[in-house]
Amino acid sequence: MPKLIVQIPDGEEVAYEFDEPLITIGRSAGNSIVIPHDSLSGTHTQLMLNPDGTYTLTDLGSTNGTFVNGEQVYEAVLPPYAQIVFGQVGASFYPIEPSAPSGITRRGFQLPELPGKARPANFVSVSPFPKNTKKKDLMAPMAAFLAILSILVSLGLLGAVFSTLQAS
Repeated sequence: MPKLIVQIPDGEEVAYEFDEPLITIGRSAGNSIVIPHDSLSGTHTQLMLNPDGTYTLTDLGSTNGTFVNGEQVYEAVLPPYAQIVFGQVGASFYPIEPSAPSGITRRGFQLPELPGKARPANFVSVSPFPKNTKKKDLMAPMAAFLAILSILVSLGLLGAVFSTLQAS
């Protein structure tokens, strides 16, 4: 049964074994394999079983891309022992092990050492949104509250003026 061994930066190492014809991988709960890391898209990539027993990896328009053996790919047949990077998460793909049980299973696994950053040296984020490194401005909610309060007071004063004019 094929195996995907995932190493989350500064986190746990997990092995996923599977034999389904279509596996989705991403951060969202609806995926076959959920990898809880911010660098992955909700549904980042998929693996589809080919008739010859190999798997085709397809990037599903992820923000941070998918790399196989150091090269960015949008679709590629996975070679045995491929090194895959989803965002900042490294993984190793192992071919079929016939003695393994069927289904998707998850178990802890000691990974081989991956390169330090687990992303190619020439990686550039293509996200249109800059990374927010600032702390939240605590005065912004206060300013919004005061703006709403002043609008309400102004409306109240206008109502009082109109009711005074109608009474006379």
